[in-house]
Amino acid sequence: MLKYELKKMILGRSGKIALVALIIILLVASYSSVSSMNYVDEEGELHKGIWAARQLENAKMQWTGLVDTEMLQKVIARNDYINHTPNALSDDYQLQDKAYSQKQGYSDLKEMINQSFTGFSEYDYYRIDTVSADEVGNAYKNRIQIINDWLADSGEENFAFTPLQKDFVEDQINSLDTPFYYEPFDGYSVFFQYSSMVIILSVVVLSLLISGIFPKEHQQQSDAILFSTYHGRGKGIRAKIQAGFLLTTIVYWVMMGLFALIIFSIFGNTGGDIPIQIESVGWKSLYNVTFFQKFLMIIFGGYLGTLFMLSAVMLLSILTRSAVVSIVFPFAAIFLPAFLTSFELRTSVWGLLPGQLLQVDDVTAYYYLYTIGDRVFLAFPLLLLIYGLLTATLVPLIYKSYQKSKVI
Repeated sequence: MLKYELKKMILGRSGKIALVALIIILLVASYSSVSSMNYVDEEGELHKGIWAARQLENAKMQWTGLVDTEMLQKVIARNDYINHTPNALSDDYQLQDKAYSQKQGYSDLKEMINQSFTGFSEYDYYRIDTVSADEVGNAYKNRIQIINDWLADSGEENFAFTPLQKDFVEDQINSLDTPFYYEPFDGYSVFFQYSSMVIILSVVVLSLLISGIFPKEHQQQSDAILFSTYHGRGKGIRAKIQAGFLLTTIVYWVMMGLFALIIFSIFGNTGGDIPIQIESVGWKSLYNVTFFQKFLMIIFGGYLGTLFMLSAVMLLSILTRSAVVSIVFPFAAIFLPAFLTSFELRTSVWGLLPGQLLQVDDVTAYYYLYTIGDRVFLAFPLLLLIYGLLTATLVPLIYKSYQKSKVI
């Protein structure tokens, strides 16, 4: 019966359309990620794509090592030298690009310095040009000071933290091991940037498939036949549920596996043991994890979020007897919060909405804190707990709801 349910979903017209859609999603995401990589050669010419990614990785490899005061001073000295070359001082954009090409190797370290010498909500691309060799050694201390200063004024902004939460933040930022070790991490960075797109679009496509598992019998008026059989309200229902979860699991892991394989094959997989705070988007993050650990958070968090979304779709399709109505849920769960946050309505509530599991990269960037008793938690562990329990609860609900449904 399981094979029969899978065949109905996969071999039907909707299944073939879904397969094509998934292939397109993978190709578009891969192409977008590859084309986002830029490299300027010694002649000042801009290149994109795989060759550019390889050249940039080679340039960055020359700066591999411990990011201590000596390394940071080396970056300042190199940057100051390039800024005073004839090419950099020229008004000719082509010559300026030639000078820029020499900065690409330490571009990640340059951004780290920029972040450590600007305010919490500020950014200055040229800040490194005014940082001296004597003060650059304070980069790690500055990170702590910048966050503490913002924390002290947080009551006047969108967030108002309790004393317990402020203590938690201080513990998190002070417990981060420094100095960092550096090696290129573009593979992880690009994967983080585009993984949400792959996960979200895969959920949308899967919703179109899963939503028809239960209503189809009703629409074809064959539910009376199904329920009249010996196993109709037992094995028949279990086969449908198993088919939904099995298809979801296969599609999710194939999509994420292929996407990760493509990205890391092109951009490399070095940097897995480096703290995410070395990257500009993670500089202020409270999640003291490495790039590889964040990679695991994204793929397993995305899997749980996908299972929950599709479980909800199955339950709604039973309750409403409509595939169309049930599809509304994942769209609302994913896109409505994003629409609301554009109007500055973001609160800590948004950090625990199911769509966050599909966008773990964003979760690690925001300061979503939750106090339970005398303990403070970040959003991600709570998301795993909440939606792990809800998904486990939805499975028997799906079974019981369809088992008790009446033929109309």
